Amino acid sequence: MPPWDRAYGFHLPARSRSVTAPCHDRGVKNPIRRASHVAAAEFRLLREALEQLSWDADEQGRALAGSDVTFELVDDLDNAVRSLPYECDRVGVTLDPQLTAALTALPASLDAPPDEDLWDPDLLDSHPTWETARRTAEHLLGMPPIKDGRLGQ
Repeated sequence: MPPWDRAYGFHLPARSRSVTAPCHDRGVKNPIRRASHVAAAEFRLLREALEQLSWDADEQGRALAGSDVTFELVDDLDNAVRSLPYECDRVGVTLDPQLTAALTALPASLDAPPDEDLWDPDLLDSHPTWETARRTAEHLLGMPPIKDGRLGQ
């Protein structure tokens, strides 16, 4: 099982479209066939990146202490967004095109040259770009995860 599948606790066989998850009470794998179950278990990287981005600056600083906070926020979000095609294919769901566009635009809005004040951790609570990113992340987290077998509708 590839390491990214071990991290999620799920495995999608190469020729299968059914997602399997460990059964917690017996250690037996049970197929998950309905998309509503998939939402609760998948896209963990994306949920975590959006949650971190939506926190206030003090909470971000505490959670990511010892690292370059601004870089970690952007890097985590970028990695999560880049993993979306793999995740969608792996679990057999389709993201709503508007949601995909919004998720792709968010890390792009945080792209700046290294010498820009956007990267100053002291400005996390006052820079307009970070304030907009927080509101956007909160909005994206509030979207219904699954409706009619598609994410984000």
